[in-house]
Amino acid sequence: MTVRLRRTLRAVALGAVAALLLAGCTGLPTTGDAQRGLPLGASPEDPDFLPLASGPADGAGPAAIVEGFMEAAITPADNWDTARTFLTPDLAATWRPGTGVSIDVSASTRSFDSDVDDDDDTAADGDRAGVRVTFDQIASVDATGAYSEAIGASNSAFVVVKSDGQWRISEAPDGVVLDESRFSRVYDDYALQYYDATWERLVPDVRWFPRRATVATTIAQSLIGELRARGSTLRCRAPSPQACSWRATRCPSTRIRSRRSR
Repeated sequence: MTVRLRRTLRAVALGAVAALLLAGCTGLPTTGDAQRGLPLGASPEDPDFLPLASGPADGAGPAAIVEGFMEAAITPADNWDTARTFLTPDLAATWRPGTGVSIDVSASTRSFDSDVDDDDDTAADGDRAGVRVTFDQIASVDATGAYSEAIGASNSAFVVVKSDGQWRISEAPDGVVLDESRFSRVYDDYALQYYDATWERLVPDVRWFPRRATVATTIAQSLIGELRARGSTLRCRAPSPQACSWRATRCPSTRIRSRRSR
């Protein structure tokens, strides 16, 4: 290849690059006021994701097992399957996390008091330990998703048993405990609306449910339960009375709106 040919090809390449750069600049605004950008490192909006908990660590002591179990409340997938791995098989089959949520100030302020030290390696299979957890509660959510303030010190009692060389919880209260900062990541608010007895007004009612694949079923169950409890003042508008029976799975006229859809 001659020197003249190499120079010609180089000139053509530089010209093509320059054309691409100029084409890119045509999309930049040339008029209007300057707008303040985001701080360095900031994202346009908060990331929307569900935190994931870990299962029990091998050889963890009674207090650590209870602490890990409470931490696993941040992962409601598969009906809190991760949290159930901290339980004995019998309790895992009967524990009911959906009965309610206790919301506390922070996971770091919880106090775990066990009558068997986590460093005690003398415990044998079948040995039991009592663990009491104290936390600063600020609110609660009941089984229907209703949120209410509940400020004050609260506590929960657990029994942990050693089986196959590992501590597992054999007795625990139903429901879960979540700290305030992560509650809104695990639970979402849904604005449910019911017709009143005159069929003219919608009665709004905000409820909180865990963000998981079966949330539609949870909402339907809450609607049916509320209509059953307050059937004399709230109505379900349906094509026929049979469609509004308490065994129905949905109410056609009930409106549901999630905060994240607004």
